[in-house]
Amino acid sequence: GANEVSIRYSIDQNVPEDLKGRFDFCVVSHVLEHSDGLIKAVKNLLQFLKPGGIAYIVVPDKCHLVDDEWMQEYPIEHHIDELRSPGIYDVDHDRDALTSLNNHPELQNPSGDHQVFQNDPDADLEDRFGEPDFRKLLVGNPADNPYRFAIHKHTYSPQGWNRFFADLQKFMVDEFDIVETRYGAERQDCHFVL
Repeated sequence: GANEVSIRYSIDQNVPEDLKGRFDFCVVSHVLEHSDGLIKAVKNLLQFLKPGGIAYIVVPDKCHLVDDEWMQEYPIEHHIDELRSPGIYDVDHDRDALTSLNNHPELQNPSGDHQVFQNDPDADLEDRFGEPDFRKLLVGNPADNPYRFAIHKHTYSPQGWNRFFADLQKFMVDEFDIVETRYGAERQDCHFVL
């Protein structure tokens, strides 16, 4: 629905030269968990900033999501692998997310059947509520399908997010400081200021 913005950008893509170092402050709220490579996404975010700029990041606490039932918390080595070999885990992330969606009781079709997701490009693209069913939109080659970013690829507990950013800071060696971390007061999400 972001048709009126002047610049469209995927956090997984390389930052265009004219946007590097352009901003004093960037907010990324509930975006990183949709990216394929967390390290690449954070590196891209930091490239938008002027020296001394501030990045404000908000990510979900998986303990309050259905993700908690199936999504594992990967160690930093997983993310380093994704950085060094982009796309190495894309299919695995998509498969895990779609398996979870298919098996979740709230997402069953009206007959109560599981496996609502059909790998059928001609499938009805509306669910029982008349809304797009992203499970049915995620067909064909995942790498070529922009709808695959509707699903979470990485969601962690607050401790897991803290561990990720601490390990990332060590891996990126002085490219950023963690200025503050906080747990959301109004929503159950995790806040980081870099």
